[in-house]
Amino acid sequence: MFKFITNIFKKSPMPQCDKAAVISSAVYVTIDWGGNPITTKGDGYILPRRAEMILNKQYYPNGIIGEWPCDPITGEKLPIEPRT
Repeated sequence: MFKFITNIFKKSPMPQCDKAAVISSAVYVTIDWGGNPITTKGDGYILPRRAEMILNKQYYPNGIIGEWPCDPITGEKLPIEPRT
């Protein structure tokens, strides 16, 4: 019985995440059709301006269209999307 209980609470090793998953979770800046900087996940997909300002409002500290998106935790400006 004791062996059964210890097996239940035994820690299993954490699964290793692949590098592609880490890269795809990064947030970058790209330019929208109006010439304003907006966020992207590096996959080339961008949201329309109205949706961008609602869904990704944590990246815009002042909520002003045209301001450079910042990291909500550190406050640093987000980097430009790298070329592939």
